[in-house]
This record gives sequence, structure tokens and C-alpha cells, in this order.
Amino acid sequence: MDIYYLSENIYIKEDKTYNDSKIISDNNWHKLLRDIGWHKLPTPWIKRLNRLSDTKRNNSPYGVIECGADGDCFFHCISFALNSVQRYNKDPQVYNGRDIKRLLVDSIDKELYDNIISIYKILKDSDDLDENWDPYSMTLDKFKELILNKRDVFWGDHILIQLIMKILNINIVILNNNQYTKSYNVYNTMMEYDSMKNTIVLMYDNMIHFRLVGYFRDNLMLSLFDHRYLPDEIKKLINK
Repeated sequence: MDIYYLSENIYIKEDKTYNDSKIISDNNWHKLLRDIGWHKLPTPWIKRLNRLSDTKRNNSPYGVIECGADGDCFFHCISFALNSVQRYNKDPQVYNGRDIKRLLVDSIDKELYDNIISIYKILKDSDDLDENWDPYSMTLDKFKELILNKRDVFWGDHILIQLIMKILNINIVILNNNQYTKSYNVYNTMMEYDSMKNTIVLMYDNMIHFRLVGYFRDNLMLSLFDHRYLPDEIKKLINK
């Protein structure tokens, strides 16, 4: 019988999560999993998802966790989700944020680089390039170095997100959470949802930071979803 320890007291056994010998339930997950970093979603998102739900619950099952705030938050969130232990991911390959960056860099050949950099040049010319680097002074090697080693410079724009989705063969759903503009909507990755792929859900805070979204179901906090376990509310958001 495998036991996966998430902390000294919290562990997963037989597809259920325990705090010491007490099973963690729908009603107490937000209290007991707080010790390992899980918190409820911001209230505006809880309200929006509740409106889309066909099931009325006493406690929202949606959680969010900080995976790293060092400029590589996007990559840390992806690796955290891929590393998660759950029913259909019992023996996950272990990644860290740099591993995800390396997969990205290794996938970029000269042809792909030329296509990517031409897009960045267009963004630069139209004053729509948010990143603090000049595509006109780039080479393929410099571009790869930029991705690998420059935190807070190349951090996770829509071009990178599309590449990661293709490389890892996953869907990524991003929930915008802008407290300043009161915007709570789904970020357009410009990629079609594929029900044959696993899905990772991210929260994009105030246009500067990514956190990972989870869903507490059947005594487990899920953060990597196959189509069966992707929450119906998220499916409705995608289809809108």
C-alpha cells in the first residue's frame, strides 16, 4: 500500500487525503490543506463558478496554491501540476520549473525560432511587446539563453504558453484575476480545448503572476485533470 506524504502530517493513501489519521473532506479541506499552501480562490471567482455550478455546495471545492514567485512562476505551476499524485497519475515523472524551460528550449529549432521571432518583431513594432528585450538583436542561441536564465524577462506570454501546450500535449486554462480592473475572465490562449489531453488550470493575478488552481474532489486535491475530472464549471467557461 503506497503512502505519499505531502507534509509531515498530510498524506495520500488509497486515493484519499489524510491529516494524521483524519480524512480530509469537502467541508474541511481549506483548513487542513492550508498547511501545505492551498487556499480558496478569490471571492469573485468563487461566485462566478458557483453561478455556473449545477450543484449547490456548502464549501467551494476550488483551491489555489503559490508555486514560486521568483520570476518563473508559470514554469513552477506547470511542474507542480505534472508532479501531482492522483488516480491516473500515480507515478508521475518529477519535474521542476527549469526542466519545463529546458523542454521548451530543446524544442526550438531554427525554423521555429524564425517564426517566433517574427511575431515578437511585429509586437515590438506595434508597441505591444511587454517583455523587456529586443527581438531585433536576438539570435537563436541568445533566445534560448534568455528563456533559460533570465527570470522576470521571459516569463510566460501567449506564444510561450502555446508552445508548452504543444510540447507537453496538454490543455492550459488561465483564469484572469485582476483586482485593479475587476476583471475575472478566461485568458484566450488561442488554442482549442482537446478532450483527449490532460488539463492544467492556472490563475493569472493582476497580469503579473501565475498560481495553480486545484479542485477538491473525492478526498483529493486535483491539479492535473483528464477530461472526466475537469470540473463542469471550467468546461462551461471554456465553451463560452
